[in-house]
Amino acid sequence: MNIEPVKEIKTLKRFSEGEIGRLEAMKTLNIDYSTLLDRVGQQGLSLPTLPFNELEHKANQFVHILKQKSMKRVVIVIPDAGPLISLGKAKNLEI
Repeated sequence: MNIEPVKEIKTLKRFSEGEIGRLEAMKTLNIDYSTLLDRVGQQGLSLPTLPFNELEHKANQFVHILKQKSMKRVVIVIPDAGPLISLGKAKNLEI
């Protein structure tokens, strides 16, 4: 199924600006996530991000989790951010 260029660009811009999530953009354009990322880049658009205050809050939560001495593994799930991010905590990680 081919999407008309104007509709594709509008959908990519809406995704880039965070108005729609990746699943809606993928469904609208009938493409997979990898292709969505390629097309966003081809249009010179940036990937959507959370507002600064939410990023700061999540970063502070992350630092708090990493400082807990009993933690052996940290798994972070960020909706609509793509692949799952998994980090192992090193014994000498200092924040």
